[in-house]
Amino acid sequence: MSLFSRFGQWRSSPRETVVVIVGSLTIVGLLGHFFILVPLEQEMRRLDRGIVQKAQDLKALSAMGREYSRLRKDLSRIESQLDPGKRGRSLLRRMEELAIRLQVHDRIAYMRPLAETVAEGYKETSAEVKVERVTLDEILGLLTAMEHTPSQLVIRHFHLKTRFSEPGLFDTTFMLSTYEAVPQAVGEPGKVHRGA
Repeated sequence: MSLFSRFGQWRSSPRETVVVIVGSLTIVGLLGHFFILVPLEQEMRRLDRGIVQKAQDLKALSAMGREYSRLRKDLSRIESQLDPGKRGRSLLRRMEELAIRLQVHDRIAYMRPLAETVAEGYKETSAEVKVERVTLDEILGLLTAMEHTPSQLVIRHFHLKTRFSEPGLFDTTFMLSTYEAVPQAVGEPGKVHRGA
């Protein structure tokens, strides 16, 4: 007699049938819980964490977008101050005009042009200037005049020294720069050129 034929002949009592059915349902329920519900809950938690992370990333991206817009506006404002009408005039000539207007021209010891630098689409023209025997008010007037010129003069280095022989007067040395937008060659972003 085979196993299948014996199984077919086996008759269980109603009590055994209930136990087998309840046991089978319990096993199916446990298997469903561990192999379907638990992985599903874990995946839901992972996706919820992903949603929170993506929301934070979206906020950060939005903040970067606002910062980028602000920087673009600042760049446009600065580029508008580059004053294209004064491109033909040299930095030294503009400094000399300021000194004449402020009546400190005769006390300029020297104005030395420095090497021009081209970087990221802007040409920087610099000069080192030394002014001797000036009062603090004259220095402040010169600095204020340079700051308020329409051609965006920038003081990069500044050194002030009291004169030993005349304590009320000062000698000052500073590096003055101005910037001009230049067209940049295609394929050379950020390349730095140094001129003589």
